[in-house]
Amino acid sequence: MTKIFRDYVESPPSGLNEEESRNWFREKAADVQRLYAANVLRKKAVVNTPIMISGRCYFFRYDAKTKDVLPYYDMYPVIFPIKVTKTHFLGLNLHYLPITFRAALMDNLYPYVTGEEAMSKVKMSYNILLNSSKLRFYKPCLKQYLNNHIRSKLVEVSVEEWELALFLPLQRFVGSTLSNVHRDSVRTIRSSQTR
Repeated sequence: MTKIFRDYVESPPSGLNEEESRNWFREKAADVQRLYAANVLRKKAVVNTPIMISGRCYFFRYDAKTKDVLPYYDMYPVIFPIKVTKTHFLGLNLHYLPITFRAALMDNLYPYVTGEEAMSKVKMSYNILLNSSKLRFYKPCLKQYLNNHIRSKLVEVSVEEWELALFLPLQRFVGSTLSNVHRDSVRTIRSSQTR
């Protein structure tokens, strides 16, 4: 954990309820300007795993197969996979959402979390995403990834680190700026609401 987050975690403001604490932490996460994703992948504190399990959270370096035709892609996604096969997986990469949308979607994913602490995962399916108005922000961040285009170890993020991983600026979009990606995502969300 970086010093700025260690300071915030060790001395949070007193008197905040759980929701206020979560909002406070997100604001502090937004203050962090730079974090090198490659360094996070090398940290000893994370768990490297060869197996991906639906509903857990993972971080890795990715080189998109169709990068020549994609308008942009995230080189360092943080993913909640919802469908895993031998060759690819479908997952939610919340980096595609602006912080406020990301927070709203994450808050609405928590009721789907099952299991005890270390075994926790989001019990999610495409049908649940499609049919829940509370999860409507999922559309711009639902992406398919090919296993043979992962270019680093697969790092599993423990449940107690989910928010930290999701709100740190780990993303690196290739082909566009973060503000343009977020603008496109908001446009996608708004157009899907008018249908």
